[in-house]
Amino acid sequence: MSAMTDIDNETGAPIAPSRTRQDVIEAFFAAYDNIGGVETLSAWAGEYPEKFYPLFAKMLPSTNTPFLGESNELIIRHVLERSALDVLPYGEAEPDGS
Repeated sequence: MSAMTDIDNETGAPIAPSRTRQDVIEAFFAAYDNIGGVETLSAWAGEYPEKFYPLFAKMLPSTNTPFLGESNELIIRHVLERSALDVLPYGEAEPDGS
């Protein structure tokens, strides 16, 4: 018997083949392509925006994981000059240790 038709000896029920996460992802993409891909998704999203946007939001990266590119280096560049608003509370040191 093939893996698709293996039977559990105790219950007599068919045994589903084991699947990896990658198998499921590939099956999902195949189904997406089979039903029309981007064109069909766009039509569905236009008709059911209340269902589309929650799914879309789940796919966005979280705000606490910025994309850093290949360098994995985050550079913060200050574009405004320091002002009175930048005064630190009493007792705290400047970032440079002063």
